[in-house]
Amino acid sequence: MGGKIGIIQNGNMADCIFIEKHAIDLEPMHNPHASIVHRASENTIKAVMYEGKLVHGKI
Repeated sequence: MGGKIGIIQNGNMADCIFIEKHAIDLEPMHNPHASIVHRASENTIKAVMYEGKLVHGKI
């Protein structure tokens, strides 16, 4: 991978999941980590980025 993983910076590869923080599944969000882990559903996901390319949805 040539050291292009592990740090968020320009030129590195990115794998990300973008979620809609105001999705009905996550409200009320008193603890963001617990809300995402326990209540997020497929409808909460806005987009998925794999190796720096958007492979699902839009941001």
